[in-house]
Amino acid sequence: MHAMKPIEPQIKKALRIIILAQCVGVLALLLFQNGFMLAYLSRLGFPSYRILFLLSLVPLAGLVLTLPFAYLSDRFGKKRIGLIGLTISVLGLLLLTLAGFSEAQGAQIATAGIIIFSIGASASASSWFALLSPIIPEEIRGRFFGKLRISWQLCGIAFTLVVTALLELFTEIRIFQYVMLFVVGTSILRIHLYRKIPELETGHAPSGEFLTPLTNILRIPGYLPFCAYTFLLMFFAGSIPGVLNLLGKDILLFSDARILLMSNVGAGGAIAGFYLGGKMVDRWGTKPVFLSCHFSFAIVLLATVLRGLFPFSDIATLSLLSGLFGTTLAASGIAFSSELLALVPSENKSLSTGFHLSLTSAGIALSSLVIGQALKLNVLNSEWTLMGQTLSEYDTILLGSAVMILMLLITLGLIPSVIQAHKAQWYPQNR
Repeated sequence: MHAMKPIEPQIKKALRIIILAQCVGVLALLLFQNGFMLAYLSRLGFPSYRILFLLSLVPLAGLVLTLPFAYLSDRFGKKRIGLIGLTISVLGLLLLTLAGFSEAQGAQIATAGIIIFSIGASASASSWFALLSPIIPEEIRGRFFGKLRISWQLCGIAFTLVVTALLELFTEIRIFQYVMLFVVGTSILRIHLYRKIPELETGHAPSGEFLTPLTNILRIPGYLPFCAYTFLLMFFAGSIPGVLNLLGKDILLFSDARILLMSNVGAGGAIAGFYLGGKMVDRWGTKPVFLSCHFSFAIVLLATVLRGLFPFSDIATLSLLSGLFGTTLAASGIAFSSELLALVPSENKSLSTGFHLSLTSAGIALSSLVIGQALKLNVLNSEWTLMGQTLSEYDTILLGSAVMILMLLITLGLIPSVIQAHKAQWYPQNR
């Protein structure tokens, strides 16, 4: 075996800064994923279907804006566009905080805040992978991204536990505002840390060449079918965490603290998913991961519908199932990004990974929009029975998603590694 090349001190410092920046910066996105924003918007008087629509704006903005921002990053500088995006995100969070002070205009201010935050998040995420790629030595890339992802996930769990305890003790809306002000502070700290990350590749893309590299990317063998598979799976699975939170809020009447607790167990399950997914891809490739995830998704969703048959309390059952769903979603994410990097060439990597991210966002966003519209129009039975249990429209959505995810097994032929002999490289998601 060859001795590993020593890592230069300035690179070690940059890697530490990257981890710190993500640990403090991820809290803003977690507000939209761990049930906190759902509870806050409920306090502001938003109906459930409108909440689903507003929460879908973050992935929807990613769908529309990731590619344009990625192109601008290549042309004008990754850090410049990233810093602009981070600053815009802080402004959006400030507006969301102010919404709690206005009973008359709170809904409008909150909506504007989410739109502004979504735009900023898309701008900062579009160049993140391209900024980091030349900094991280290739021989430690997998381990570093694994450490990075687990680090920010652990910070997110600790943050959510603290917020859960606060919401259990205090019920006033000002507690939500204090939490968001804290996150504004951590987001500003991230801007400071982000400035210290070196930008090692500063080449400028000439104007007028957006469509040419995009066309070349779409011609990569197996790339477009794989993106189509990703879109379909995320359409049926990507918005399930939000549906589980609404099931707890509207049907099982969980408190705000219990909703966050359930989401936190899901985050803990994701850590296990990162580890198991990486091990499975390393050992057997992505095919068994995709296969097992399809069955796992369906089993977890069916178990959620049949939760009344479990000899546990509703919060214990849903927390456990949320954790298992988080494990499965994280493992599938590892397989997605591993497969992706086995497909894309070294050139136009930012644009090629950005297009895949856009379709992933599209699946999640469109799923939330369709579910939200179905709830708004009351097209689903609000009460029905199965095996002696009284179920709701959310159970209809979960059962339908389970069936469709199983049917999507026939689309595994769209994945190159399933029909070819190549083995995708292990590579965790680049958040």
